[in-house]
Amino acid sequence: MLRLSYSAVTTYRGCEQEYYYRYVKYLRRKDKAPQLGIGTALHSYLERYYKALTSSVSLGLSAEDSHAEALKVVGDFYRPLFHRYAEASYVAGDEELAIKFDKMCDKVLSICERYHRTRGREDAERYDVLFCERKSLISLSPTIINSGVIDLVTLDKDTNRILLWEHKSGETIPDNDRRLKDLQTLLYVRIAELDLDVKINEVVWNYMRTKEPTVPAELKAGGLTKRNDLDSTWETYQKAIAERGLNEADYQEVEERLQNAEYNNFFPRYVLPIVQQDAVLIGDYIRTARLMEKRVWEWETDRDTPIRNIGFKCDFCSFNPLCKSVVTAGDDRDVLRLRYTTEKEEQLNDNKIIPTFAVTAV
Repeated sequence: MLRLSYSAVTTYRGCEQEYYYRYVKYLRRKDKAPQLGIGTALHSYLERYYKALTSSVSLGLSAEDSHAEALKVVGDFYRPLFHRYAEASYVAGDEELAIKFDKMCDKVLSICERYHRTRGREDAERYDVLFCERKSLISLSPTIINSGVIDLVTLDKDTNRILLWEHKSGETIPDNDRRLKDLQTLLYVRIAELDLDVKINEVVWNYMRTKEPTVPAELKAGGLTKRNDLDSTWETYQKAIAERGLNEADYQEVEERLQNAEYNNFFPRYVLPIVQQDAVLIGDYIRTARLMEKRVWEWETDRDTPIRNIGFKCDFCSFNPLCKSVVTAGDDRDVLRLRYTTEKEEQLNDNKIIPTFAVTAV
């Protein structure tokens, strides 16, 4: 039985060798990439916060209590973890990366605080949490199981509509065209409707930017820059004004421009109705899964080896050092020992396997 996920299928489509390292050999970097570490920690906060909201009423807790609990759990878990990543980076000779990891937990907690002020408090009033971090298995064929985790399903108290949420983090926000082509969301909508027995009316893309607001530069002539393209927030700008003893009244036009920047630029949200026709995309997904099943069998029986897809994306791949050592020296043992560990994927055996997609005959 081959168990897949959207991430696994996407990885395979990009590079067989990366898929082999990650999902067949279960290799993980000891010095994890910073952007992945931040994203995982932020997602953990969102999971803890929205789960806490489900029981807050019965326990007499406020949204502030739920936030404080989530923040503490994330801090207690990720601070020592990031410290270990920093140590691994030092051992690997990457001092710059180690410094980033040393500061990462404080950065994560700061983003979570800003998110709660901007979005979290309002969410506690507006939405009822129906499901949070729901793990589901769905059959793609008699021998292929797709696993996934649905971030959040809520009921909008104002409209009585049911929303499926996708939490996203990154330095930039993708455009709407990319959201409309998001196959992962299509899959999760179908899984949610089959597994949870609900009708999803809309999808919410809930973004948390990992880029911190830009601190305004001080001008040689005095004062702070008022550039229209300054990627910052009024809170950050206000702090710079206070630190330099400047008059806030001189920056009213900047305040008007940045007043809603947290809401619109750093924690934006996009709500779209379910309008896509998913049969073609899901059919392609299933065909890829069947091909993967065949290729994994070929690798495990030594009939073939994974194909490396060498290109510019290698610069951002966790396994770039491994491939580089094989291509240049023909031996990856030292790199494996210093920079990687084997980490078995979490099993979901406690979840029921829900029915096969109706489009598996494609």
